[in-house]
Amino acid sequence: MSAAIAFRGIRKRFPEVGLVLDGIDLDIEPGSFVSLVGPSGCGKSTLLRLVNRLDTDHEGTIRFDGGRTSASVAIAFQEPRLLPWRTVRGNLELISDVAHRGAKIDQLLDLVQLGDFATALPKQLSGGMAQRVSLWRPTGSRSANAASTSAADSCAAASRRLAFSARETC
Repeated sequence: MSAAIAFRGIRKRFPEVGLVLDGIDLDIEPGSFVSLVGPSGCGKSTLLRLVNRLDTDHEGTIRFDGGRTSASVAIAFQEPRLLPWRTVRGNLELISDVAHRGAKIDQLLDLVQLGDFATALPKQLSGGMAQRVSLWRPTGSRSANAASTSAADSCAAASRRLAFSARETC
C-alpha cells in the first residue's frame, strides 16, 4: 500500500531562526491518524504549511497517493475556528459538497452526536462540541486528507474515533 502522504528529506530554514525541519522522512498511510507533537517552534505548523503548499521554499519532496506532488489537504486548527454568527449546520455547510449538502450534513451531525445542536450558535456549545464541529469541516469537504497539529488531541478519544471513522463513510 502506498502512502497517502510521503515526506522525503524535508528541510526548512527560516532566515530569522535558522533550521526548523531537518531531514524529515515520514509516510502517512491512508486512513491513519497522526499527531504532530512537540514544543512551540519545533516545526509542526511549518510541516502543515508545506503539505498545503502555503510555503514552497523547502528542500526535499512531498508526494501524495504514491506520486502526485499536490493534493487537496484540509487543516483542522488547534482552537475551534467557527464563525460565531453561523449555526453548527451553517459552519459545516461552508465547505461541503453542494450537491450532497443536506443529507451529508445530517449524517455528520448524527454521527458526532450533534443532531440536536444543528441550530445552535458556537457560543452555545461546550468546548468539546465546538472542537468536533471544527474537526468536521475538513472531513466534510472533498479533501482526501485532513491535517491537524493538535486539534484532535483536545477532544475526547471517543470524539476522535467518531470524527475519523465518519470521514471514511462520508
